[in-house]
Amino acid sequence: IWLHLACVVSMVVGFSLFYRHMPRLTTPLEGHEVKSSVRSVWMSTVDDEDTAPAPIVALNVILRIKPEAREKFLEVIQNNQKGTLNKDLEPLALEYIFGEDANEPNTFHFHEKYLGEAGIAAHNAAPHFAVWEEFAQTNPFTSPPEVYRFFLFNE
Repeated sequence: IWLHLACVVSMVVGFSLFYRHMPRLTTPLEGHEVKSSVRSVWMSTVDDEDTAPAPIVALNVILRIKPEAREKFLEVIQNNQKGTLNKDLEPLALEYIFGEDANEPNTFHFHEKYLGEAGIAAHNAAPHFAVWEEFAQTNPFTSPPEVYRFFLFNE
């Protein structure tokens, strides 16, 4: 078991070091910096062999919010989360979770998963996302948002 644990730890540390040094790219979808555009295995969502499977697209986002914007931020982002997870509004949204950094107050980490580019496009076109975008235009950030985009393995 110790050998297995050592292998897992070295894989996690290795991935962490690799991920941290990925080149920065820009995505036209978000308009924010993206650290990674790593591609992986395509995930099958249909049984029809003639249809190309859609990848599961994931985003990890870090937002640093001004203290005076915290209350409004939490209101808007909880509304965005609720709308995103509503299958009637966003059937291609698979996951949307966030939390506050344990060591940096007003720093929030997000993990989102969508079924293909269509899932992200639907999210960006949703009314609750428009409310978020309106809030984001009020300059609530202490530094630019960090957006890390990648395709998932074995999901």
